[in-house]
Amino acid sequence: MSSTLLRAEGLRQVYRTRSGRERVRRVALDGVSLDIRRGQRVALVGENGSGKSTLLRLLARIEEPQGGAVQHLDEQGTEVSRRESAMRTGVVFQSPGLDRLLTVRENLRAQAALYGVTDAGDRVRACAERVGIAGRLDDRVGALSGGLARRADLARALVSEPSLLLLDEPLAGLDESSRDVFLRLLREMISRDPEFTLIMSSHSPDEIRLADRVIVLDAGRVAESGEPDGVASRTFGGCELIAIVAASGGTEAGSLRSWRAGDSTIVGGDREQIEHWALQQSRRGVAVEVRSPDFVSAYRLMLARSNESEEVAA
Repeated sequence: MSSTLLRAEGLRQVYRTRSGRERVRRVALDGVSLDIRRGQRVALVGENGSGKSTLLRLLARIEEPQGGAVQHLDEQGTEVSRRESAMRTGVVFQSPGLDRLLTVRENLRAQAALYGVTDAGDRVRACAERVGIAGRLDDRVGALSGGLARRADLARALVSEPSLLLLDEPLAGLDESSRDVFLRLLREMISRDPEFTLIMSSHSPDEIRLADRVIVLDAGRVAESGEPDGVASRTFGGCELIAIVAASGGTEAGSLRSWRAGDSTIVGGDREQIEHWALQQSRRGVAVEVRSPDFVSAYRLMLARSNESEEVAA
């Protein structure tokens, strides 16, 4: 049985955009290759314009790559047809895939008809119950709050009972309550099916923490890929502990390694060094957070380094 669900090789995508009176080329993806295994929860991270949304569109086969190829594979490792891959894939982009003039029920039934679902009525109700909007099936989508509309869009993506779910910054624009509900739904889907595969682009630490693999995109290329702890360990050079303190605290790291990450300073070293240093800072009245190197901190440091590079280049 093949563990690979999705394979991309050498993906390249170039767009032409208008800048004033001129049309300019923008390289969105520049030779991206990756394999996604069944049951993986993958977070695509990177700054705006790094290629995350473009990669998701190609993986969903909504758009064809100008270079390279995307393959969806069955359990025997054989490529499946375009229609079958569409049936196996649920997609939720930042712009809802719902008709605002129709009710939630009408939208979900239209999706069921598109994929030839025979028990459409039962499937629609089940999907609505799963995301907690069974009582809003007859409401027009345009009358829903942002959080409810995002849940309705997730229900639409689940109508075909996909084994792969692609999410493009699913928490963007949601209030805190709606974010909590959406995260709970994702955790429930993950715990329910060990082979359920999730790929999501994200800037949110809460979403990134759901992932067992992160892929960092930078200018259309894969800059880092691996388990979150592994990426963090490489970023911080094997430091046993890190301490995070607001830059305004005026800290001195001495012989310890330190990095600036946005408005914070990160200090790293072995356990005894960091605990001693943190105690000294605490006695000076400086609030310090001590933790094992984690991907969220590593990612913030990567972004800070990227911003510094851009400033130097400018």
